[in-house]
Amino acid sequence: PFQLSMSDALLAATVLCAERRCHAVVDALNCTKASHLPPWIHLEVECGSITVAGRISYQHFSLKTRPPTVLFRLACDSRTGRFLPTFHRSISILRRLACNDPSTSDIQFVSNVAMASARQAKGNMFTKKVGERESTGRLVRDAFDALSRSMDTLGRKCGVGGLWNESDVLRSKSLREKSVEQSVDQTWASLITCSGIAAVFGV
Repeated sequence: PFQLSMSDALLAATVLCAERRCHAVVDALNCTKASHLPPWIHLEVECGSITVAGRISYQHFSLKTRPPTVLFRLACDSRTGRFLPTFHRSISILRRLACNDPSTSDIQFVSNVAMASARQAKGNMFTKKVGERESTGRLVRDAFDALSRSMDTLGRKCGVGGLWNESDVLRSKSLREKSVEQSVDQTWASLITCSGIAAVFGV
């Protein structure tokens, strides 16, 4: 380690910080008192990212011996420290939905064309009513964006990347634990939603 160049040392420190942040977040999600981990969701840290896997079961088929299926990963960006969802190359439909790509669904493409035509024909009032019907791509994108935001908040509170003011020795620890538990509740709500979406569109 003493023969590393300055750039290699900075890169190694960044990788270690990302790894520690992922472990801190997973530990908080698994060990916090307020955590309600569904039995079919499995979290694991791998090379600076969090792997979200699920035990997918089907009626009349026993899959107890089968390992969990990887749904998606939350990679910790080494530059910003934010968590970004990544998907396997084979589940292209989920990747396109997460980007709200119109080419994912013919129905979504036709809906976008209809909204453009309505905007020109009947003005903003009709377009507003049509726009209230959220497309699948937009719902998926918003769900994963919410997951990224909640993971970032939790990572700042329990992992590397944030400072906690220990001004009150007697109360600071309990206040920190309460703050982490609130972030865990929000993160689990987003994580369960995104895991269900990935199980439907990705598996």
